[in-house]
Amino acid sequence: MSGAHQNRRESIEIAGLRHTHPIPMASRIGRLLYSSGINGIDPATGTWAPDFARQASLVFEHMAAVMEAAGGSLDDVIKVTVYLKDLGDWDRFNEAWKNVFADPTSRPARHVLAYDISGEGMVQLEIVAVLPEETQNHVDRKSQAAEGS
Repeated sequence: MSGAHQNRRESIEIAGLRHTHPIPMASRIGRLLYSSGINGIDPATGTWAPDFARQASLVFEHMAAVMEAAGGSLDDVIKVTVYLKDLGDWDRFNEAWKNVFADPTSRPARHVLAYDISGEGMVQLEIVAVLPEETQNHVDRKSQAAEGS
């Protein structure tokens, strides 16, 4: 791709958390951010956390890290798609959800699906976010910094 849109899209990566395929953790254009699958892998070990509670905790930690790397916060997440290997974990996930998004008047939209997550995965998220206006030129500042090096 060339021309005016060459640096329009920015890949967002998180230290210790990578996909095995050549895709970023998230991608943004301007203020709009979409993630790929955010899972319950422990970045310290590179392996799946051993139980549902820890995986649920990690997916929210990773979601917050993605948002921070993009220049936003959890307050900017507008939609979460949740994939559960076992829909029997729905209530346990709801408890984790309410801990992260405590204010019932300010929660993202959400959709939960049963999904055969690879490996030992029990829960995975995808997010859509609208980042704050002050991050609008995040890609431009990053490109200018790279050009100056």
